[in-house]
Amino acid sequence: MSLNEKIKHCCALAKEAGHQELYGELLEIRELLMEQASDEVAGLQFRDGAYYRDGDEVPFCPHCKEVEQKAIHLSCLYELEKGLYDSDPGGTGWQWQCLHCKNEIRLPHGK
Repeated sequence: MSLNEKIKHCCALAKEAGHQELYGELLEIRELLMEQASDEVAGLQFRDGAYYRDGDEVPFCPHCKEVEQKAIHLSCLYELEKGLYDSDPGGTGWQWQCLHCKNEIRLPHGK
């Protein structure tokens, strides 16, 4: 259960129990979390197959950003060597993986 779902569940419990003040406070917390999540994703820029934030050279997962509206850093698995792929014999770069959705992506060096 996500944090948003958990707060939503707590809101329902507070409302059912007649705790209007608690219900209102939980709704405010939920709104603040939604705004924070939106702000984190809004500052990302797409380039070379992934999302980046100014001043941060570690890419963010394109799947998580576009589908789940989450800013999740990718984890570098290993450096690719020239000729590793027949389709791109001169290509080098890095192999990245999202630890959240397990999506893997190949990105060029220096990105």
